[in-house]
Amino acid sequence: GANPWENSLGTNYDHHLDAWLADEFAYQLWKEASSHSEKSIRHIYEHLYKSVPGSHVSLYNLANFGNIDQIELFEFLDPRETKSDNH
Repeated sequence: GANPWENSLGTNYDHHLDAWLADEFAYQLWKEASSHSEKSIRHIYEHLYKSVPGSHVSLYNLANFGNIDQIELFEFLDPRETKSDNH
């Protein structure tokens, strides 16, 4: 996603639909969530920061979030799941 002062550049154009399917940030996040949901929030953040050029990937509210080295992406996306449910 982009903030109100920057563009969100499209990626993955579908010629059949004649539409852009996602912006680069959303696409990279989807790829990581699809194949690496057990990775920590820190790992995902660092991957997105490096993989989305020109973006200002940031972490907000860290003081109230918890340990980003221990919380896995799937726990953030679906807090009802636990490690024993998913692993």
